[in-house]
Amino acid sequence: MITIVLYVDATDKRTQYLLEVLSGMGHTVSSFKPTDEPICLIVSPSKKPTQLMDYIELLASGSVLIGGQRCEQIESVAAEKGITYINAADDESFAIKNAVPTAEGAIMLLIRETERTVMGQRIALTGFGRINRVLAPMLSAMGARVSVFARSATDLALAARYETHHISMLDKLACGYDALINTVPARILSNECIDMMNPDMLLMELASAPYGFDMDHAEMRGIKCILAPGLPSVAAPYSAAVYLCEAILSKLEVIGYV
Repeated sequence: MITIVLYVDATDKRTQYLLEVLSGMGHTVSSFKPTDEPICLIVSPSKKPTQLMDYIELLASGSVLIGGQRCEQIESVAAEKGITYINAADDESFAIKNAVPTAEGAIMLLIRETERTVMGQRIALTGFGRINRVLAPMLSAMGARVSVFARSATDLALAARYETHHISMLDKLACGYDALINTVPARILSNECIDMMNPDMLLMELASAPYGFDMDHAEMRGIKCILAPGLPSVAAPYSAAVYLCEAILSKLEVIGYV
C-alpha cells in the first residue's frame, strides 16, 4: 500500500469522508504538512486553480498532486517542478456517477429556495449533458413540467420525452418558467430577457464560469439566483467521496502509484 498524504478541508465533508474511505481500504492517510520528500497529495475537487498553484509551490519534486480542475497552466507549472498533476474529475465513470448527487442537490435547493411544490412547476433546463440527463427524469417524476434547451441535434433527440427547444430560443421563452437551471458554461441568457422575468422566478447556476447568466444583474432586478458549485459535497458527501476514491485509485494505478 502507498502512503497518501491528504489535505483535509474542514468545510468539505466529501474530503473528510474520503479520508475515512481510503483508511478503511487499508491505505495510510494523514493530514498534509509541507515536506522535502515527494508525496501524493489529494485536495478537494472544489479547490480553484489559484489554490492548486499554492499547493504546487509547497510540494517537492517527484510528488503527485490530485485535484479536480482542468487547467493547462496548472499542468505546465507542475511539470516544470517535476510534479505530476492529476485531474480526478477527468474520468468518465466518475463524471457519470457524480451527476447523481449533483442532480439531487439541485432538487434540494429547488425545494428549499422556493415556496411551492416541485409538482406543477415549469422548469427549464439548459444543456442536456450528464447532469440534466439525470435531473430531468427526477423532476418529471416529481410532477414538474420540464423543458430542455440544447444546441446539438443529438442532445435534443435524447431529450425528446420532454418539451425541447433549441438554445437560441431561450431568450424568447425563458420568462414563461418558474425556475431555470443552467449547466452551460457560457452566457446564453441576456440581461434584456432577465429584465422581463417575473421576480418570483428562480435562476440556478450549476455550470462553471463564465456562467449562463449575469447573476449581479438578475439580483439587482430582484430575481433570486443560486450559484451552486460542489453540490455532491453538500447533498451526498459520503457517496461523493466513494466515487472520488474510485476515480483517484484508478488514476494512480495508471501511473503505477498503486
